[in-house]
Amino acid sequence: MYRTGCFSEKVLETEDPEAMKKIALERYNKLKGTSDERLVSCSDDHTLFMWDPVKKSEPVIRLTGHQQQVIMAAFSPDGKYLVSASFDKSLRLWDGFSGKFITVLRGHVGSVYQVTLNFKEKFHNFLKRLLGQLIQECLSVEVKIVH
Repeated sequence: MYRTGCFSEKVLETEDPEAMKKIALERYNKLKGTSDERLVSCSDDHTLFMWDPVKKSEPVIRLTGHQQQVIMAAFSPDGKYLVSASFDKSLRLWDGFSGKFITVLRGHVGSVYQVTLNFKEKFHNFLKRLLGQLIQECLSVEVKIVH
């Protein structure tokens, strides 16, 4: 959102700066909804912090799981997801509102330095497949109690 302003995939029918500001503000408010803005910071201590800078100066939640320094994090354009990149050769997918861990994506042979999210239908389909596969795996796990 911050990179696109008043522009979307639709053709913009105005060049008036005030009208463009109004369109950008409408898009921002629609995206933000009733939630406050969130901020995420990455750290050498292998964690991320999610902040609500409007309400308080303390972090809302600490996101843990990476095994080495976290280099970068990015929200999806709709704010629903957060992806973090790390020297531990993995990406982690988090809920963009609560900070809850969703899944880890492994496969890189080296450190991951950057990440960006593309909010196209393919990304949504990828997430649906990934989350569907995780749900199936969870449902197929047998629990054995040993006394």
